[in-house]
Order: sequence, then C-alpha cells, then structure tokens
Amino acid sequence: MGKEKAIQFAKKFIKGIPKSTWTRIENSANPQLAVLAGTSDKEVIEYIVKYKLTKPDNLAKFIVRLLIEQGTAMYEGFYSIKQDYKNEWKSKLESAGDKFEYALKNPRKKEKELDCARREVMDCIRVFKNDILEHIKQIRQIDNQSTSKFFLTSWFSLIKCQKESAFAIDTVKLLMNAYELLFVISSNTQDDISSILNCFDENKNEIMAGDNCLLMAAYCKNIEEKNFWYGLSDLWDKEKDFYFESVEVFGYEKEPAFWDDEIDDIDLDNILYR
Repeated sequence: MGKEKAIQFAKKFIKGIPKSTWTRIENSANPQLAVLAGTSDKEVIEYIVKYKLTKPDNLAKFIVRLLIEQGTAMYEGFYSIKQDYKNEWKSKLESAGDKFEYALKNPRKKEKELDCARREVMDCIRVFKNDILEHIKQIRQIDNQSTSKFFLTSWFSLIKCQKESAFAIDTVKLLMNAYELLFVISSNTQDDISSILNCFDENKNEIMAGDNCLLMAAYCKNIEEKNFWYGLSDLWDKEKDFYFESVEVFGYEKEPAFWDDEIDDIDLDNILYR
C-alpha cells in the first residue's frame, strides 16, 4: 500500500462528510473531530500525521469513530424516529464501535470481537432496509388507490406520502452510514467478506426494484428530495467504491504503518491537488 494512496483514502473520507453532519458534530462533545470542519486539504493531511493516522489501526479506529458520530448525529436530526427506537439502534452502532476498538487492543480476542461488532451493525442494516421498504410500501398503497378514493382523500394522502418519502430518505442515509461502518470493520478481519458485498447488491436491487425511485420522487415536497431519489443509484455506486477502497487499505497483512511518521518524503502536491 503506497503512502499517497493511503493518505488519499483518509483525506477523501474526511472531506466527503456533509456540512450538515459537521454542524451536528461541532455541537457535540467531540472537539477533536469538530476541529476538522471546514479545514483545507493541507490542514486535513497535517491532522492525519499529527494524530498518527499513518498507522492502519489508528486510521481504522478514527474512521469508525467518525462514522458512529455521523450515524448518531443523523439520529438526533430525524424527528420522525421514536425515542425508544432511536436509542436502541444508536446503542447498537456505538456498541459496535466499542467492540471494534477493544478488538484492536486485544489481539487474542480480535476475531471474536470483530465478529460481534460486525453482527451489531448487520442487525442495524436489516432494520434500516426493512424500514425503507415499508415507507415505499405505504406510498405505493396510496398511489394504487382508485382515482375517486384518492381524490376524496387527496390532501391527507399527499401529506402522508411526502412524510413517508422524507422518512425513507433519512433511513437510506442511515443505511449507507451503517454499510460504511460494516465495510471498515469487516476489512480488518481475515475473513472472505465478498458475501457482504453480495448482500449489499441484493439490498440495492430490492430497494430500487421496478419504479420505486420514480414513485418516491413523485411525492417529494421539494426538488432536493426528488434529486435524491433520481441519484440513488449513483449513491449506491459511491458506497461500493468505498468498499473496495476499505479492502485495499485495511484488507491485507498490515505492516506496522503505511509509512514512517515523518512526512518529508510524501508528495503533498500530488495528494493535495487530486
């Protein structure tokens, strides 16, 4: 694994975090992560070196922590989610993060703890996928109503469909966050994780089956939400790229570090201007 490729992975991940997520992280009690908000590429690279993210385990822990911050921050912003439900799945993601860090610190129990962490995240993924399909089902039932029935209940039906579509968008974002977490955790195991990618593709096909995306977009209340559904296939492809990048960075017999802690021999210009 080359120095530039590894540091590019970390920089791309940090710079790809949405502004809305940074806002929530800035308001949380995690100044070490919040300091990255709005920083330049050079400052991000300096941060990576300062906190020794040049070491594979450190980089993996950092990304997992940031993914969990993203996931829990999204939960706090989703008023559609009931509090008890919210707390249950937040706790599962946080538990997965704790198990992941414990695994890296305890080599003898590493594989067992990584497997437990992976199962926690997979539980979340199943729930999120089923929730998305339920939102789609609710809209399709209304869309399939007779013209006369839809007309009589049009105002209430439209409001319900708009809410269901917005809830589904929220849950898709949670699903993608959970998949990124699963990819990083799984890439640190010695297992063949190709089955995870197969499951990822199956979930994509199920959620995007037929005219699901066009149906959901038809009942959105603004153009931003419509564009989300129109571009959902690209979002899945982006997450698939993240899978392959994770495997490339973490899924190998790791040396003590990707490179020495000194940054003098890293081609900063090559990294900064990609």
